[in-house]
Amino acid sequence: MRLVETAAEQIRLKLGRCPKCMRWSFRGTVISWFGVLLLSQGFVGVWTFALPRAIAFTLLWMAHIGRFGARYAGERPENEVSQRDRISRRAMLRFAYGAALAVSVSAMLPTLASAQECVAGYHLCGDRKHCCPNGANYACPYNECTKAQNKCVTLKTDEDFAYYRQCCPGLFTC
Repeated sequence: MRLVETAAEQIRLKLGRCPKCMRWSFRGTVISWFGVLLLSQGFVGVWTFALPRAIAFTLLWMAHIGRFGARYAGERPENEVSQRDRISRRAMLRFAYGAALAVSVSAMLPTLASAQECVAGYHLCGDRKHCCPNGANYACPYNECTKAQNKCVTLKTDEDFAYYRQCCPGLFTC
């Protein structure tokens, strides 16, 4: 029981007050999400290994920012507080709320980025909808000259490019 009380006291004393802890939790957040992003490209087990760590660092950093903002906004100076200082306290609370929102949205980005995945040997094109084989550098949703749909092409010459520019008005890069 004493261990729990000591841990709770340490959290109360340091959460949102220790610049070193806040920096390290932010670094851990950035590095762990970067690791999730890198590892998710090739490993299936990343979700059981790296994702919980990234979420834990994110929650720790959000707790630091929220506690700091709440503590800062709740302090009452001994002298008269000017209107400008009151506004800055509100701005700090808005900052803490915005930072928490930004972190929660960024936590979803790796999932959203990999939502549309292509099978092995294919990559996602610039429109984020079509999958083309590796090596294809352009996609033509509809070729008006041949009446063909969804063709991935590798354009190597200016003549090839001119033909597809003329026949495929929706040509985009892959």
